[in-house]
Amino acid sequence: MPNKEFLEAIASSDFLNGCSFDSSSVIRKAYNAGAYLSDNSNGKGFIGLIASGILDIYSVALDGRDTMLNSLHKGNCFGICNLFDCTQMETVIRSRTNAVVYFIPKNIIVTAMEQDASLAMKYALVCNKKIQFLIKRIELISTQSCRSKLAEYLISNQDAENCIIPNCSREVLASRIGISRAALFRELSELQKAKLIEVNSTTIKIINQVGLEHTIHSKKERV
Repeated sequence: MPNKEFLEAIASSDFLNGCSFDSSSVIRKAYNAGAYLSDNSNGKGFIGLIASGILDIYSVALDGRDTMLNSLHKGNCFGICNLFDCTQMETVIRSRTNAVVYFIPKNIIVTAMEQDASLAMKYALVCNKKIQFLIKRIELISTQSCRSKLAEYLISNQDAENCIIPNCSREVLASRIGISRAALFRELSELQKAKLIEVNSTTIKIINQVGLEHTIHSKKERV
């Protein structure tokens, strides 16, 4: 019988909430912070369902540089986009904190989708959200200047009080934006000197959004 931890993770999932399937083949794994994960095990494909902790998804370039694509929390899944095959995705999954992940065989999910049209619709909606998110990430990463990348990120992630709380180290934030750590410190300093933002140890506050938006369209190149 599924345990409470697993059921709570299912209930937190946009995709799997309400899904009924045989859980006897589900595997529970615990990871320490900094551990690497995969949705493939001995050639068998799994969907990873996060029960606790935070996982970061990275894309690794040919020169070895990595760029953070997304962060996953309780109820989020990975391995969804290649649900119908076991092709290894060209991404790296790393645990930012201690984490617990339940691995659900993909064939079980496919069978459940064949029997439940609403689950198939949820799958389509989740994939659509991922596509839209990745399109925005590509637009951000492909922006020419470091400053406009940072400005775009800050504007997109501010709360109702114009604050951004990264909840990660500056090194991780730099990777998430797609710039070097040195460039991040430099551009934060420059934007603060220009009185566009205020920076402290835990938050970044936008104090001049119009000016910050202007930097996105600036033709100045900073590398």
